[in-house]
Amino acid sequence: MTLLGRKFRGHPPQEAFLGYVATPVTTLTISRPLIQWIFPDLYRTARFWRRLLPIYTRYMITKLNARNKSRDERDKLWDRRHEWGGKMVHQLVLDMSGFYVKSAQILASKAEFVPGQWRKWLSKHLDDAPPTPFSRVKKSIEKELALCPKGKDIVTPLDALFSNVEEDPIAAASIAQVHGATLIDGTPVVVKVQHLGMDTIMHSDLRNLARVARFLKGQLPVDLTPIVKEIQATIPLEFNFEREVWFMLRIKSSLETHGFSRIVCPSPIENLCTQRLIVMERLHGTPFTHILHRNADESLQPRIPKLRDVVKNLIEAYGQMILIDGIFHADPHAGNLLLLTDGRLGLLDFGQSKVLGEESRKQFARMVISLASDDAVAAARVLCEMGIVFEDSSTPSKEVSVEVLVMMARMLFDTCYVEEATVSPMAENSILRKVPMRSFNQELWMVVRTILMLRGLLFSLEMDESAVAIWKPYADVVLS
Repeated sequence: MTLLGRKFRGHPPQEAFLGYVATPVTTLTISRPLIQWIFPDLYRTARFWRRLLPIYTRYMITKLNARNKSRDERDKLWDRRHEWGGKMVHQLVLDMSGFYVKSAQILASKAEFVPGQWRKWLSKHLDDAPPTPFSRVKKSIEKELALCPKGKDIVTPLDALFSNVEEDPIAAASIAQVHGATLIDGTPVVVKVQHLGMDTIMHSDLRNLARVARFLKGQLPVDLTPIVKEIQATIPLEFNFEREVWFMLRIKSSLETHGFSRIVCPSPIENLCTQRLIVMERLHGTPFTHILHRNADESLQPRIPKLRDVVKNLIEAYGQMILIDGIFHADPHAGNLLLLTDGRLGLLDFGQSKVLGEESRKQFARMVISLASDDAVAAARVLCEMGIVFEDSSTPSKEVSVEVLVMMARMLFDTCYVEEATVSPMAENSILRKVPMRSFNQELWMVVRTILMLRGLLFSLEMDESAVAIWKPYADVVLS
């Protein structure tokens, strides 16, 4: 019997009961924050799996229950499950934040691939993440301004350099938060500052992602391991804002030099930037997410033709970035795109950018030319040269036909409509169930990710554009 239990012996039953349960309840109450403080990675991992496993289990049960039902019954069953699943994943992202916000953004941008119920919930994370209180954000800004070239020798750099910093954020994301501000000379700017301690959380999330890839190996028609490895290599780079400024300047310079005047990248104010702080030009416009939202104001509908026009120009700009420069913005979801007041497109957030090696650019160029020329044999050969391997599980030899390989190549490397790309890999009729992907080129993941986002954007705008047809002249230059 516990000390508290003995203390309450002889007292009324209610008091005695409280005495017996007080110790374990007190222990649990104290131990939870203690574990969270001493073992933050373990605590975060446990929280993640506690939310993920029920979702996974319910989907597996639904998959079993859907067998031997009519198509209408299956559709109703999956509609209910996707509505529940989208809400639960949304709650998981809200609870965990960190890298899971980026995962939600990627899924929300896959309009031709992710169930509509999921997109409805996950699109909330494109530009509507829970903000960090301004009191904490202000401390982060002050700390970083004291380290920047212009603020090093100033006692109170925030007051000396800014006449105003807006308390309500323009955007709140997984790594940083963005606030509007005005410099002391009256110049309107935006301030992007990193959340304190987020790098530790992100490393924990990346380890969990690797565990998920191992857990799902053999259960999905795609091996997530190479993709996860590329994410693990690139996401930590986002915490160096000086690297982001480097990409911003180079991509901006290239687009301006090569005539892409309708694509606008903000200019950073370099002497106010640090590894955790970016102060940059403020672009004025309407986020694509506001215009494309299912509940968007009717007054925004006339702007959709303008979006279609500038998005086609954006796709051409990616031909310059990926193929010619080998330096490209790899995160073109709707939350990072603005329709500016003058009709141009504002390209934001260069944290997810990549330098693509010469050999990878040549491989990609060969794929573009093969697909644009409808050369099926060449496209299938390039896919193999890239190290992207599929197997046909319905044949003893596992050999995949040229026609199927070309379709897979279009799903990965073109933005045109491919019916098979609209089917979830989890669905029974998914082509990836019959022809699973057994290996993938890690170096090309960011290229594929960008193309998938562009296709999702086109799908949202009801556009069917073939990027390889637009990119063929750029590919010719690479191989010439």
